[in-house]
Amino acid sequence: MNTRTLMGIKKWLSIFGIVSILSGLVVVPTAAAADDNYVKAFPAWAQEATQAAIDLGIRDPKLAPDANGAVTRAAACFMLVKLYGADAGVEAADVENPFKDVPEGAWYTDSAKLCATFGWMVGKTVGEDQFFMGGDKFTREQFATVLWAMAGKPEVDSTVLDELPGADKFSTWAQDGAAYAKENNFMFAESADAQSSVTNAMVNVTAVNFNTAVEEGNVELAYGAVIEEGEGEGEGEGEGEGEGEGEGEGEGEVVTPAGSATVSVANDTPKGDMLASGTAFNPVFKLSVTAGSDGDVKLNGLTLTRGGYSSNANVAGVGVYDASDVRHGNIGTSWNDNNTMDIDFTSDPIVVAKGTTVPVLLKANLNTGAMTGTLILSIVKLEDLKAAGTLAGTFPLASQKFDLADGSNTVASVTVDDVSVNGNGATDATTVNVNLGTTRQHLTTLRFANGAVEAVTLSSLKLYNNGSAADGDLKNIVLVGPDGTDLKTVATTTSKYVTFDGLNYPIAKSASTKDFKVYVDVVGGSTRTARFLLQNDSDVILTGQTSKASILATATAAGNDTSFPIGDMCGAVFCNRITVSAGTLSLSKNTSSPTGNVAAGATGIVLARFDVKATGEDMEIRQFSYYVGT
Repeated sequence: MNTRTLMGIKKWLSIFGIVSILSGLVVVPTAAAADDNYVKAFPAWAQEATQAAIDLGIRDPKLAPDANGAVTRAAACFMLVKLYGADAGVEAADVENPFKDVPEGAWYTDSAKLCATFGWMVGKTVGEDQFFMGGDKFTREQFATVLWAMAGKPEVDSTVLDELPGADKFSTWAQDGAAYAKENNFMFAESADAQSSVTNAMVNVTAVNFNTAVEEGNVELAYGAVIEEGEGEGEGEGEGEGEGEGEGEGEGEVVTPAGSATVSVANDTPKGDMLASGTAFNPVFKLSVTAGSDGDVKLNGLTLTRGGYSSNANVAGVGVYDASDVRHGNIGTSWNDNNTMDIDFTSDPIVVAKGTTVPVLLKANLNTGAMTGTLILSIVKLEDLKAAGTLAGTFPLASQKFDLADGSNTVASVTVDDVSVNGNGATDATTVNVNLGTTRQHLTTLRFANGAVEAVTLSSLKLYNNGSAADGDLKNIVLVGPDGTDLKTVATTTSKYVTFDGLNYPIAKSASTKDFKVYVDVVGGSTRTARFLLQNDSDVILTGQTSKASILATATAAGNDTSFPIGDMCGAVFCNRITVSAGTLSLSKNTSSPTGNVAAGATGIVLARFDVKATGEDMEIRQFSYYVGT
């Protein structure tokens, strides 16, 4: 049966028929073809591939979808081995683990061993040690080069990259792999973007496209086309990863060997001063990381030790920031019994390029209420720093001593709450439907209240969509101020977050509550949901106009939503979630539909015309039933 897709919302299509009376029509919304919530959490362009990935067994719909999450090298290897490893007839138990950084018994140990055995991903060699770097991001040029190796490194037409924007950004070793992926339509449809991470959505599409080529016989898998992931010393034609005793230089997925670095207290580490309770983002400790000339170093996390005459309850959280004041990882909020706090940012490491020095700044948030004493943060030992590379330094490394003081009478206190826009019932089961194509849909309202100490300025507000709507489903996201003025418009969510920055909106002291409303245009995501939450107190930036201190907004026990995240509870009921309605299809007889007699034996005669209108989303006509009236 031929299927005709109506491309575009509210697009009209005239259908020529041979009928004057329509008796039946069955249509299926494209986005609703798969009823699995996992699939629906992915962008529309990746949904078909995601369903195929589930069918192939390389995706588990029981897990959180995280469509825009970055894929690691370990996860990519695991997926490829699960898809094709059995065909090689090699068991992981029968091969050695060549990697110094892959522990036995890890979830990816077997797949890493097989990736090395097959020559698909063999890591890098430093001295006599081989490293897999499973926690590193899997870049697009790496993925392309791995696919090329899996296909046996065939000859490619490098000219296909000539018209590809950004192709000059490919590493030299990745040129052939990129050309192979582009030539076979596996990757790089419109631009190179070589160094960026492969997301879960992207890997689904690319893996399924590659698998289709394998199943159709267009790609014959090679189990042994070793990719050189760096210059090695190896025997043969350079298709190894530093194995053997001869000299050879391979080509392929070059990963800069991890280098060495020295860590010290920065010369401009914040000077010991007074910190008031209830303040946030206080700079307290700065490290200096200097990489040598032997390679880059990635700082992946650290363990802090709290000292001084204070308690863990005084410090609400600590964040790690780079030279551009960008936070890496989440703000640490959990203290261990031994007064230590672990902050991990492996998925977003601080990279120190070889021969450079990078500052690492720690900022502390203090709880509200009366407090006295002192605070010192330190890195006690070398092992408290997690890095890809070799670190050295003179430990312990410690901040200066800060005095703690009660800020109740000198620093503003601001509360935040939500306001009900739509009710979803006591069990969150009540559906509030919104049609596709709706503009300026009121999604949520946040209410701020300032105390009597000082006026504050709202600088930034970051919200998270914890519904199933994907990035791009909601557009023109507008934050409206208490006076009804549009303060900021953001095109769409990014990894499900929307950030309204540069607000500089004043809130007077002892003012009445101030409501900030969020509106969206609903342009996609049939049957998906949307609900915006203020996830953490650190996602709103407020500054006292007198104290100049940053302040954490707090939830209030008397509010609608009494704890973070704020935005889903309005008293005893759930609220502020919308569901995007499925599209509709309407038919009507076209005014130009002919009437009259038809001569016997005539051919190619138009007997009827109908107008079909798809509203809300693209539609597929899968069945068209008719009969001829007399």
